[in-house]
Order: sequence, then C-alpha cells, then structure tokens
Amino acid sequence: IDKSEELGFVEEPLAGDVCEFKTEDNDYSIFRIVDVTADSLVVLYNDYVSDRSTSLHQLNKDSCFTDLYFIISREEFEGMHADGTIYGITRD
Repeated sequence: IDKSEELGFVEEPLAGDVCEFKTEDNDYSIFRIVDVTADSLVVLYNDYVSDRSTSLHQLNKDSCFTDLYFIISREEFEGMHADGTIYGITRD
C-alpha cells in the first residue's frame, strides 16, 4: 500500500487491521485491532517478535496472538505511526 492509503488506515482504523511495529527492545512484531471505539482501539499483541522487519505476515495466525486485550487511545495510535513505531498497516 502507499503512504496516503496507510494514513487513511491510521485515521479510520478497522477491526482486523494488522499493524507492524518496532518494540522498545528494537525487535519487530505485530498487533491486530479487534475493536474500534470513538476514542480508542482494542488490540491483541502477537506472542512472537523477530529481529527483522520482514516476513512478519507469517505471525498473523490466531494461535500466535495473546489472549489479553489491550487498549490504545486513538491519539497514542496516531503518535506511534507518526514517530515510526508503527511502520506498516495491512487491511484485508
């Protein structure tokens, strides 16, 4: 996807979107948005990390995600994308 399309995904996230992000330890992983409210996103983080930013799509299996739901404010989500922590969003 191109950057303008990705910005649209940031502005209007949907349940099912998968976000690639860089961890605090400089590893890479993904999280899946499972619900969207007016001011926040409910997400499931993946149990696995990689030292490479490529091939993360292989981690996008239901069995690879935690059972714990996390809430991210829309403002935090937008900030994570703006600062490069989130560097890719996939929408099916």
